[in-house]
Amino acid sequence: MGIRHDVELQPQVEAPVAFDQYILPGMQTTVVALATHEVHWYDSDTASQAIAVGDYFTTPVLYDTTTYYLEEQFQDDTLLCTSSRSSVTVYILGNTSVSEYNEDSMLKIFPNPTGDFLTIDVGGEPLRAVSVYDAEGKRVLTKRVSVSGVLDVTSIKPGSYLLRVEYADGRCRWAKFVKSGER
Repeated sequence: MGIRHDVELQPQVEAPVAFDQYILPGMQTTVVALATHEVHWYDSDTASQAIAVGDYFTTPVLYDTTTYYLEEQFQDDTLLCTSSRSSVTVYILGNTSVSEYNEDSMLKIFPNPTGDFLTIDVGGEPLRAVSVYDAEGKRVLTKRVSVSGVLDVTSIKPGSYLLRVEYADGRCRWAKFVKSGER
């Protein structure tokens, strides 16, 4: 006498993977999830209502470090499979608000707006590097420098940017500038 077992295979879903991001205060970013099936985004680990559905999520403008929770779901006519939740954190860099960025009297940048080149004057203090961040908080340009000078910005698209100046002693200062479409 044999025993027959009817077995139905069900798809497995794993928690989606997303990578933490770093942005400046007052900016937003798009977080991309790596998953096989539909991704649901939540603003807390216990939330029952998703704030978004899809492979990516564009955050609102953020001023504080924020964590989002993701789960992968697969559904057909008879089956709903849900993964455990994973998390992704969007970190806000620095303690300075965007409105305070240009208040450092020792950091001067000109012309602003600029077309091709941005002059950076830090009053003779030694520097380590300068970096340029776009409106989504992504670094688009970095240059090692040791003194005030000229930064070539011809390679970046027109728009609003933040310049991060890192001094030799580790301090950082920020300044806003606009890259115009004119050359």
